[in-house]
Amino acid sequence: MVSATAPGILIRNLKIEHDVTTQTIQDNFNNTLPDASNPLIILDPYRCNPLAALICIRTEVAAQVKVDIAGSDGISDISFMYPKDGFAQNLFIPVAGLHADMDNIVTVTFNFSDQTTQTLEYTVTTSPLPVSSVLLPTLHEPNQFNYQKNISAMADGFTFIAPQSAYPVGIDSSSNIRWLLTGDYVNTEWSDIERLSNGNFLLSFGFFELREVDILGCCVRQTMLNSRMHHDWYELDNGQLLITTEDPEHPNNYVMDVTAVINYPESAENVSEFRLREVLDVSRLAVPNVNAQGATDEKDWFHNNRSIYDPSTDSVIISGRHQDTILSVVSSAGALDHKLAIDDINWIMGPHDNWADTYQSKLLTPLDSEGSIISDKAANLDFWNWGQHSVTLPVDQPAEAGLTDIIIFNNGNYRSYAAALQVPAAENYSECSRYRIDTNAMTIQRTWTFGHEMGSLRYGSYVGSVRDYDTTYLVNHGGICLDDAGINVGTHWGDPDNDGTVATINPTVCVYEVLKETREVIWAMEFSWQDYPYFIFYNFKAIRATMYPSAIYG
Repeated sequence: MVSATAPGILIRNLKIEHDVTTQTIQDNFNNTLPDASNPLIILDPYRCNPLAALICIRTEVAAQVKVDIAGSDGISDISFMYPKDGFAQNLFIPVAGLHADMDNIVTVTFNFSDQTTQTLEYTVTTSPLPVSSVLLPTLHEPNQFNYQKNISAMADGFTFIAPQSAYPVGIDSSSNIRWLLTGDYVNTEWSDIERLSNGNFLLSFGFFELREVDILGCCVRQTMLNSRMHHDWYELDNGQLLITTEDPEHPNNYVMDVTAVINYPESAENVSEFRLREVLDVSRLAVPNVNAQGATDEKDWFHNNRSIYDPSTDSVIISGRHQDTILSVVSSAGALDHKLAIDDINWIMGPHDNWADTYQSKLLTPLDSEGSIISDKAANLDFWNWGQHSVTLPVDQPAEAGLTDIIIFNNGNYRSYAAALQVPAAENYSECSRYRIDTNAMTIQRTWTFGHEMGSLRYGSYVGSVRDYDTTYLVNHGGICLDDAGINVGTHWGDPDNDGTVATINPTVCVYEVLKETREVIWAMEFSWQDYPYFIFYNFKAIRATMYPSAIYG
């Protein structure tokens, strides 16, 4: 399934199709009025999630139900209340998180409004998972990596991923696939997944389409964008989306250099816009640099891959991979009639090489744990962000005014502008790192990092993510490129020793969870696509979320 390749063009209206399906289910229910002893059970009601079902029941007395879905050991590992508040007679109970190829026991306890109760068990039989080394690569324990699994210390929920050109899946702590979107949700252009505050998932589908779906896979909203969105998004408190995009006209062929707020969910119209080329030096040499890629000679000088909002400073923090730069800009500078200026920038994080005098006062000074300034050479090789992804604000921000903490997935490309010092993929590493920025002193310290210990086999040269939970970080090394000998060769878009002539690259993904306090890995999984080009198969992001969001279910 390929999505639109131009702005505003909808090839397939999946929402309308699913609306028709919902109405058909409602009509069938009205005609049969299935009761608790003989419910209407529909496996995969929207023909896109074979590990989900809908249990439809009409009760004589209004009820609220408690639903338990058994894990592989027969003990419930998913439990929720429906409806969340109050009672209903017409019950359409969504069942997600089933195991493949087995008789799943779903226990439903009816709490009736007359204060009586009843508990019944229903069996939902699922088929085996699809067999495809491309669409559904096999999950396994990481190769050549020892760790002690500690499931009880994991953040709650399932690990959700949407690999490029593969099925989006939800994975439990035993690495069993318990949620699976097929067919209509296989994306061959760009793939990402995030949970919105309303409880639904938002998936990107190609460069111009967003699909909002519930846990059954029902598409509740399709949004066609006015310009190409190539990477991540961030949901603001008002529901609008901060997205990474570009100008549709591509002035001077500059692409991927705009951050915008769109008026989601009402429309895709921009309500604010940050055009980075107006304030930054588009000619600044940076690595990894893909200044001209493909026949169109598009100038991907910045490569905006994530933008977030910092409420403590009312600023937008923007990540540009090809500039090895993260910068903070005052949010008011996004006014549509405003041209970005140097005074709009709060700070610039990244290697100090090749910045003109204009920007020197905005550059953060790197400090070690003792508060001493780190030399440029040492900072480049070990401290700074190189080709970074997934800039995020951790929840536990410092209380002192003027301090801001961020975490990033630091890919680590090159690690130096000096050719003699640049680190080849076979010796490189990627990290999850946390930094503290002092805007009063214009300094930055790294307060936590993990990844060097993983070695070059987990060096992710072109995508990756990190998500912050109470006691752990969930880290996704999503763009690992290994040759047939198992040596990391990186990519010709991000490594000094790869000129693009490597015959075979085996794209590999490693997702792991690490304790903040001890830096111990407590859970991990790995999957790969053998002998397929790296630019087709990878995993951009991994998130942890409960199967049944509290925004919708009790």
